[in-house]
Amino acid sequence: MSKQVEYKDVRLRLQVKAQAKPLCAQIALTYRCNLRCLHCYLGSLRNTPEKDEMDFDFIRNIIDQLYASGFLWLGFSGGEPLLREDFKDIYTYAKKKGFIITVLTNATLLNDRLLKLLEGDKPFYLDIPVYALEENLAEEISQVQGSFHCLLKNIKLLRERKIPFKIKTTMMNINLGEIPKIKKFASELK
Repeated sequence: MSKQVEYKDVRLRLQVKAQAKPLCAQIALTYRCNLRCLHCYLGSLRNTPEKDEMDFDFIRNIIDQLYASGFLWLGFSGGEPLLREDFKDIYTYAKKKGFIITVLTNATLLNDRLLKLLEGDKPFYLDIPVYALEENLAEEISQVQGSFHCLLKNIKLLRERKIPFKIKTTMMNINLGEIPKIKKFASELK
């Protein structure tokens, strides 16, 4: 009978064996974002034209270098990484290399094509920020009408398709009262 091993224990053993060798990397695939969150650090960078972003070949070269250097975990972030037309190609290339992948996404752009991709070749998890569970406040923070409903609909779809995700938040004066609700929401999602 095999013994169940906790993820944290495996990661700790890998880090000890790596002896100060980096194991985790993150690539910001874009500065563009479909939301305009009050607390976002991107500011005017959010308006960076798509043509000024790293192209697929450049990103593939970075992934190859990370692979050759022994990295195991690879995170994709942005802006909103799902805005990239070639996200599927980037994700698939990194998965074929064997990376353990996380994606930081606001989850509002998930569509059937992306859900099929993630369902067929699951990430380690999607990292999804939830800033409030009261619609008006959530959309005051995201500054995009309809974003809250879209987020909740897509979280439901992720659960139905058994695509792993984690809920996170940013504590701000504006949403302090929402933190217990967000914690309860995350707990109910398990």
